[in-house]
Amino acid sequence: HDVERIYTKLNNKKHYTPVHILVYTLPGVPSIYYGDEIGMQGYKDPLNRQTFKWDNVNDEIYDWHKLLSSLRRKYTLFKQGEIQEIYAKNGCYIFKRFDSNGEILVAINLGKDNVLLDYKGELFNVLDSTLYKNQLELKSNSFGIFVNK
Repeated sequence: HDVERIYTKLNNKKHYTPVHILVYTLPGVPSIYYGDEIGMQGYKDPLNRQTFKWDNVNDEIYDWHKLLSSLRRKYTLFKQGEIQEIYAKNGCYIFKRFDSNGEILVAINLGKDNVLLDYKGELFNVLDSTLYKNQLELKSNSFGIFVNK
């Protein structure tokens, strides 16, 4: 609580969005500092400790947090599944969460190059409803949460 708020520090959806994908999909319980879910701004102490801004909600950020929370509830792999790194290079990070019932890929590419990942079967990006067959193309500055179709 003694640091700048994440939205102020990143102040860029390109980076803010993937950070919260990681918060909600990596092992452990997501920890969101009050107000981050509505895009509250705040620099160093004491500006980062303002009261909750009920009258200044950033609906886009709030809806994003609601979506990630609902995906975490729907896919129990995010709560109890194992984790395996698939790819980590040049600003791109892909991992899977899995158990005996299935797997989910989480992919974030903040690099300047597109990344192709061969994959047997079909993957469905639950964030933008894109279907990939046998190969996942993760474009530069993109991200996704992929389930088997």
